[in-house]
Amino acid sequence: MSATSGLVGGPVSALAGASVGIAEDQLTANVWIRGMLQEHYGVAASSVSYRVGWLNQPGRREKVQVSLPPEIDIAPVPSGRTLSDLLATGELDAVYSPRAPDSLKTGDARRLFADPRAEERRYFAETRIFPIMHVLVLHRRVYETNPWVAQELLKACVRA
Repeated sequence: MSATSGLVGGPVSALAGASVGIAEDQLTANVWIRGMLQEHYGVAASSVSYRVGWLNQPGRREKVQVSLPPEIDIAPVPSGRTLSDLLATGELDAVYSPRAPDSLKTGDARRLFADPRAEERRYFAETRIFPIMHVLVLHRRVYETNPWVAQELLKACVRA
């Protein structure tokens, strides 16, 4: 789980009531992170205020119009600002992202878990789930007719 935080100390449940930066609501990593935090750490998705923006460069907005329940508080970050910048200044409490914000690299933020790798191993041991970013799917009919397509699809993606 890749989440960075300006929150100092305290349990993960301290995210409830926090202001969290995200690149997009439907970004795969954000969906996984919200689900994991809700199911395994008691942080309901509706307990967080989401602010949408680009991680290290200003200008990103939702690519697809989202229609969320009214209990989800989501809004764009101020024009010209980044999630990393807002995290470093304390205007955001955390950022959910598959990539590290610059503020983590400069020491103005920290990871949500003191030992992220150990937490990932613990999560996998408990759930047997290794969250992935993307899935390749091949229709069964195509595979049954042309089984070689599966290997070629994999090879093409590895080369890409």
